[in-house]
Order: sequence, then C-alpha cells, then structure tokens
Amino acid sequence: DVKAGDLLYVLDSSDAEDELLEYEVNLDTVYEQVSDLQKSIANQRVTADFSGRIEDVQVEQGDNVQNGAVLATLIDDSTMKATLYFSYAYQDVIRTGMDVTLSVQDQMMTRTGTVTNVQYVDYVTPEGMECFAVTVSVDNPGSFSEGTTVTGWVSGGAAGEIYAAGDAELEYNRAQSITAGASGELTQVNVIDYGRVEAGDLLFTVDASEYETQLETLQKQIDNYEKNIADLQEEIDTEYTRYADISGQVVSAYYN
Repeated sequence: DVKAGDLLYVLDSSDAEDELLEYEVNLDTVYEQVSDLQKSIANQRVTADFSGRIEDVQVEQGDNVQNGAVLATLIDDSTMKATLYFSYAYQDVIRTGMDVTLSVQDQMMTRTGTVTNVQYVDYVTPEGMECFAVTVSVDNPGSFSEGTTVTGWVSGGAAGEIYAAGDAELEYNRAQSITAGASGELTQVNVIDYGRVEAGDLLFTVDASEYETQLETLQKQIDNYEKNIADLQEEIDTEYTRYADISGQVVSAYYN
C-alpha cells in the first residue's frame, strides 16, 4: 500500500545530468561568441581618442580590412617632450615643475619648458660624468617636429645656469596607431595625411553587416540550447524521481 506523495522509484540520472552540463557549457561558449560579436559591431566606428594630427593613412574607402589592421597614425604634437641628462651634482636642485630653457639652434629660438619627470638612472657620458634623466615638456609653436635637436639649462640660483650634458631630440607628446576594431569593408574614410582631428571625431567606418548575420545564427543556437536545458531539467525533476499521485495499492512492479 502507498499513500499519495510516497516515493515509488528513483532512476539514475547521471547520464542526463552529464548531457545537461554539456548543454550549459555549450551555451556559455555561444554567449562568449555573442559578446565578441557585439564588441566588433560596436567597433565599426573608429574614433579619435585624443586631438591631434593624422599621419600615414594606409587605407582607402572600399578597402577590406581585418580586425586589428593599422589604418593610420594619430599624433599629439601640441606639446613636445625631450629627455635631457644632468650631472648628479645637481640632483637636489632640479625637480618636477621647474622651468627649463630649451634652445633650438636650427630654428634660432628658445622656448621655456617644464620638468615633468625626474628619473635617477645610471647614465655616464663619454667624458665620465654620472647623470640622471630629466623629461621636459614644451609647447609646440608649430615648427617643432619629432627629431628636432634641442639643448637646455635650468637656473640653479646661486649655482647659476645648469646645462644639460649634451643635446636631446624632441618627441611627440603622444602617438597612437589607429586600428580597425572589426573586419569588413571601409565605408567611410574621413581623414587625410596631416589633417587635424578632435577627440571623438569619427575617422573610419567599417561595414560589419556580416557580424549581424552571425549574431542571428548564434541567437538561434542560444534559443535551442535554452529549450533543451529546460526540457531536460524538467525531465530530471519529474521522470527520474516518481512519487505516488494517489493513495492505493501497487498491483504490479516490473523492475527491481
């Protein structure tokens, strides 16, 4: 005799649970693929991270590019920087924020820069002077370019003018390779060599419509996996453990 709610039998559900786990793993993989595709779709628009000048445009409208391909170079030349070396005799004199006079001999001009970083490196000049490194930032009047040779000095008070040990070359404040964030055809190229752009400007557009089709396919896979998981979970919950629906007497049992 049994009462309603009594346990009648339990089936081994390990195979079904393994299948359920496989569905869940596959579903997670598809979700990761969807996330990657959504990022690629969002990256169809390539914008400027900062204001500056475009150089070395390598593509034209209509070209097919791959994700990660270099499209151009963006340069911030509003300010330039140079690394000068000074004798350790003046390490207590030179500090961040100090003014530095930079002389550009080729252009017969001087400009005032600012010490932005001091690093106590182990550099020795050919004459045997031990020096530390001083990074100087200077506004670009428009004539400075990367590789321009400068020398510099600081006012050391009672010590007078303290000159750097040798010349240095100007570098751009910031330079960045602009890369495609998706694969596809370039439908917009809004830049030319030496053109100026502002932060946030749209530079390139990649037609990534192929990703939309892939996304639809993946969404169908997600729907199928979620349905299979729900159906299998219901089967495990209801078919592998059976309770008596009513009170009564068991009249036959086919398995032990």
